[in-house]
Formats: sequence, C-alpha cells, structure tokens
Amino acid sequence: MTAVTLATQVAADVYLLPVPTPWDIGAVNVYFIDDEPPTLVDTGPWHVATLEAIEAGLRAVGRSIADLGRILLTHQHIDHWGLCAAIADRSAAEVTVIAPLAPWLERYPESIAADDALADALLRDHGVPTAVRAAVRARNRGVRHAARAVQATRLLRDGDIVPFENRVLRVHARPGHSPTDTLFHDEEHRYFFGGDHLFAGARSMPVPGRGITDTAGRGWPPAFAMYLKSLRATRALNVDLALPGHGPAITDPTSVIDARLADYQARIEYVAELLAERPRTAFEVLSARSSPRYSELHHPLSEVLGFLDVLVDAGRVEIVREADRPVRFKRTERRRHAQQDP
Repeated sequence: MTAVTLATQVAADVYLLPVPTPWDIGAVNVYFIDDEPPTLVDTGPWHVATLEAIEAGLRAVGRSIADLGRILLTHQHIDHWGLCAAIADRSAAEVTVIAPLAPWLERYPESIAADDALADALLRDHGVPTAVRAAVRARNRGVRHAARAVQATRLLRDGDIVPFENRVLRVHARPGHSPTDTLFHDEEHRYFFGGDHLFAGARSMPVPGRGITDTAGRGWPPAFAMYLKSLRATRALNVDLALPGHGPAITDPTSVIDARLADYQARIEYVAELLAERPRTAFEVLSARSSPRYSELHHPLSEVLGFLDVLVDAGRVEIVREADRPVRFKRTERRRHAQQDP
C-alpha cells in the first residue's frame, strides 16, 4: 500500500493528513494543529503505512513526531486511535481524552471484546442467522491487532476547554456513533473536529456500546436516540466548518444535519410501512431495506433498532416477545402521543 503524503491546510495552522488503513473504509483523517503545543487530532490505526503517512505529512509542514506535545482522540473506534501508543511513546505527547474513553483505552482489547459480545447478542436477539453472526465475529476479531492499549494523561469533561497558545478548543460530548464521541470546537473561528459524528455524504451509523445505558429497558442500547440528541446539539453550535474523521470537510454543517434528519424521518416511515404488511424482526426489516455487508451488520441493525424505537415511543409499533424466538415488531394504530420528527 502506498503511503499518503499530502498535508492540506484546512484552517489557520490546521493541516489534514489523510492516512491509509488496512481496511476497505479507506483513509482516516488525522489533523495536525501547528500551535503550542503541537497537537494531533486522532492517529489512525496501528499500521506501518499509517505511521509512514503521518511522518510524511508532518515533514511536509516542517514538523516531526518528536515535536508533538499533545494527542486528542475523538472516540473509541480503533481506526482513529490504534496508533496512539506508538506515537505517544516516540514523542512523550500528552494523551487527552474525554473521561469515559480513558478506561476503555486502558483495558484494550478486553473493552472491544465486551462491545463485540454486546453486538453479537443484538444480532442473535433480532433474528440474524447463525452463519452471518459467525462472519461478523470473525471480522471483529480480525481487526483487534490494529491497536495497543493507551494510558490517557489528561481527562476531559463536557464543556471543558483545551488551551493552546493561539486558540482554545471547547469539548462537547456527542455520544451516539459511539459512547465516547467528542467534538473539539474552536468557538472563535467557528469550526470543530468531529471524528465520525458527522460526514458530508454517508450517514454516521449509531454503534451500540456498553457506555450507552438501556434507559427504556428494551434490551438494547438507545444509540440512535442518543445520536439524534447529539446531532441537534451540534446543529445549535451554528458553525461554518466541520472537520470529520473521514471524507471531505463539511462547509455547511447545519444544512447537512437538516438533510440527515429529514432522511431519517423518511426511513422511519418506510419501516412503518413494512410493518403494516406483517410483523417482522429487526433483521427482516433490514433485509427488506438493503443488502447489508455482513462485516458491518451490527451498525445498520442498530440504526434499524433506532427507527423502531422512534415508532414504539410514538405508539405506532409494539414489541412482541415470545420464548425461544427473535424479537419481533408489530404495527399498531394505537398512539401514546403525537408523532414527532426524529
């Protein structure tokens, strides 16, 4: 694989270093803030070509890994932080993360194994065939090598600030895509580093994790509901630019969020129409909507469960549980309250 060497300026003293991964998700966006302290936002996975790309990108702006004083991490998915331990060791950089992320990083790989077990239980409970579940488990085990446990050195809370010589970043917790999604927001210059919270094109999938509490007692984490809440909070920031973890910069984040919310509403209505035909499992709903790649099945299944949560909350769908059978969802005309947009 050829290392990506390009470093592109995307804001004042902020450079995008798109780095390769060993997976078909393609490049991950690493950002270098050329300020004091010199800072990386995310690192990409533990992979030789990724490290080479970061080294080349820093050389292009007259810096090196040894110059780094801080690493900021946006969330727990290993394509964004797997290389952190290696870079911190070479630079003595401070590893700065939102507080709930620290124990997850320190316990790796036990932490990801626990999340994978949760995902497998969701697949089992919602009608996913055994062979498909086995393929997902194999895929998940196959990526764990791309990270090493990390000891965080500074813990952040929602609303904290991360100071630099020439800027300040405000911390915003935005759980949903993962339990630890974090925005780093330059309020003065009206942009944020967003990780996988928001993309210009593809939807950011809500991914279940053990940091998301099952508040409704339904048997699955309400990742989608948390993601919707986070999206609305981000919309209220009214920024001019979002710097995502994959893909191009987003130059009109408010419009992208509005389009995403409208798209979700259309998908929710489609799910309601499917259930009007007959009761279905979440997997049957998913299969009717698309032909999901098995390796990412727990992501769109979680999204479908989120759509179903909205319909259950509106009294339009009820949950059917029977012994030794997957959970099913049944359309009902009963409504507990007026329907609301997602």
